[in-house]
Amino acid sequence: MSGKMVTLDRAAELLGATLTQECSCRTLSMEEIQRKVAEHFSIRLSDLLGDRRPKNIAEPRLVAMYLCRKLTSHSLAEIGESFGKNHATVINAMKKVPELCARDENIKLALMTLERTLKG
Repeated sequence: MSGKMVTLDRAAELLGATLTQECSCRTLSMEEIQRKVAEHFSIRLSDLLGDRRPKNIAEPRLVAMYLCRKLTSHSLAEIGESFGKNHATVINAMKKVPELCARDENIKLALMTLERTLKG
Protein backbone atom coordinates (compact mmCIF):
# COMPACT_ATOMS: atom_id res chain seq x y z
CA MET A 1 0.00 0.00 0.00
CA SER A 2 1.09 3.54 -0.50
CA GLY A 3 0.78 4.47 3.17
CA LYS A 4 -2.75 5.84 2.85
CA MET A 5 -5.21 5.12 5.63
CA VAL A 6 -8.31 3.30 4.55
CA THR A 7 -11.38 4.92 6.01
CA LEU A 8 -14.62 3.11 6.70
CA ASP A 9 -16.26 5.02 3.86
CA ARG A 10 -13.50 4.07 1.44
CA ALA A 11 -13.65 0.41 2.50
CA ALA A 12 -17.42 0.39 2.00
CA GLU A 13 -16.94 1.97 -1.42
CA LEU A 14 -14.32 -0.61 -2.41
CA LEU A 15 -16.18 -3.62 -1.04
CA GLY A 16 -19.74 -2.49 -1.75
CA ALA A 17 -20.12 -4.17 -5.12
CA THR A 18 -18.55 -7.40 -3.89
CA LEU A 19 -20.73 -7.56 -0.79
CA THR A 20 -23.86 -6.75 -2.75
CA GLN A 21 -23.02 -9.47 -5.26
CA GLU A 22 -22.37 -12.00 -2.47
CA CYS A 23 -25.68 -11.19 -0.79
CA SER A 24 -27.64 -11.45 -4.01
CA CYS A 25 -26.06 -14.83 -4.76
CA ARG A 26 -27.49 -16.23 -1.54
CA THR A 27 -31.08 -15.19 -2.13
CA LEU A 28 -33.32 -17.99 -0.95
CA SER A 29 -36.10 -19.25 -3.15
CA MET A 30 -39.38 -20.53 -1.81
CA GLU A 31 -38.70 -23.79 -3.64
CA GLU A 32 -35.43 -24.24 -1.76
CA ILE A 33 -37.17 -23.62 1.56
CA GLN A 34 -39.94 -26.06 0.65
CA ARG A 35 -37.42 -28.76 -0.31
CA LYS A 36 -35.38 -28.33 2.87
CA VAL A 37 -38.47 -28.43 5.11
CA ALA A 38 -39.81 -31.55 3.39
CA GLU A 39 -36.41 -33.21 3.71
CA HIS A 40 -36.04 -32.22 7.37
CA PHE A 41 -39.44 -33.63 8.32
CA SER A 42 -39.02 -36.69 6.05
CA ILE A 43 -42.10 -36.01 3.98
CA ARG A 44 -42.55 -35.81 0.23
CA LEU A 45 -42.50 -32.37 -1.35
CA SER A 46 -45.80 -33.23 -3.04
CA ASP A 47 -47.35 -33.79 0.42
CA LEU A 48 -45.99 -30.47 1.69
CA LEU A 49 -47.57 -28.72 -1.29
CA GLY A 50 -50.74 -30.80 -1.36
CA ASP A 51 -54.10 -30.58 0.38
CA ARG A 52 -53.72 -33.37 2.94
CA ARG A 53 -53.85 -32.13 6.52
CA PRO A 54 -52.63 -34.79 8.93
CA LYS A 55 -50.48 -33.28 11.67
CA ASN A 56 -47.23 -34.74 10.29
CA ILE A 57 -47.83 -32.78 7.05
CA ALA A 58 -49.76 -29.71 8.21
CA GLU A 59 -47.19 -28.61 10.80
CA PRO A 60 -44.21 -28.80 8.41
CA ARG A 61 -46.30 -26.89 5.84
CA LEU A 62 -46.91 -24.12 8.40
CA VAL A 63 -43.18 -24.06 9.22
CA ALA A 64 -42.31 -23.79 5.52
CA MET A 65 -44.75 -20.91 5.01
CA TYR A 66 -43.41 -19.18 8.12
CA LEU A 67 -39.82 -19.51 6.86
CA CYS A 68 -40.78 -18.29 3.38
CA ARG A 69 -42.28 -15.16 4.92
CA LYS A 70 -39.38 -14.62 7.29
CA LEU A 71 -36.48 -15.38 4.93
CA THR A 72 -37.75 -14.05 1.60
CA SER A 73 -39.24 -10.80 0.39
CA HIS A 74 -42.24 -12.50 -1.21
CA SER A 75 -45.73 -11.24 -0.42
CA LEU A 76 -48.30 -13.24 1.51
CA ALA A 77 -50.18 -13.88 -1.75
CA GLU A 78 -47.06 -15.12 -3.55
CA ILE A 79 -46.18 -17.46 -0.69
CA GLY A 80 -49.73 -18.76 -0.51
CA GLU A 81 -49.77 -19.35 -4.25
CA SER A 82 -46.52 -21.34 -4.13
CA PHE A 83 -48.23 -23.72 -1.67
CA GLY A 84 -51.52 -23.81 -3.57
CA LYS A 85 -53.16 -21.82 -0.77
CA ASN A 86 -54.27 -18.22 -0.24
CA HIS A 87 -52.71 -15.37 1.73
CA ALA A 88 -54.93 -16.05 4.76
CA THR A 89 -53.28 -19.45 5.21
CA VAL A 90 -49.88 -17.75 5.38
CA ILE A 91 -51.20 -15.25 7.94
CA ASN A 92 -52.42 -18.24 9.96
CA ALA A 93 -48.96 -19.82 9.74
CA MET A 94 -47.35 -16.60 11.02
CA LYS A 95 -49.59 -16.78 14.12
CA LYS A 96 -49.57 -20.54 14.59
CA VAL A 97 -45.84 -21.35 14.31
CA PRO A 98 -44.78 -19.30 17.37
CA GLU A 99 -47.61 -21.00 19.31
CA LEU A 100 -46.41 -24.42 18.15
CA CYS A 101 -42.85 -23.56 19.17
CA ALA A 102 -44.03 -22.52 22.63
CA ARG A 103 -45.63 -25.88 23.30
CA ASP A 104 -43.57 -28.30 21.19
CA GLU A 105 -39.81 -28.35 21.68
CA ASN A 106 -39.32 -30.52 18.56
CA ILE A 107 -40.97 -27.91 16.31
CA LYS A 108 -38.93 -25.17 17.97
CA LEU A 109 -35.67 -27.08 17.39
CA ALA A 110 -36.67 -27.92 13.81
CA LEU A 111 -37.42 -24.26 13.09
CA MET A 112 -34.10 -23.10 14.55
CA THR A 113 -32.17 -25.79 12.67
CA LEU A 114 -33.87 -25.05 9.37
CA GLU A 115 -33.42 -21.32 9.71
CA ARG A 116 -29.71 -21.72 10.46
CA THR A 117 -29.26 -24.17 7.57
CA LEU A 118 -31.12 -21.97 5.09
CA LYS A 119 -29.27 -18.80 6.09
CA GLY A 120 -25.93 -20.63 6.07
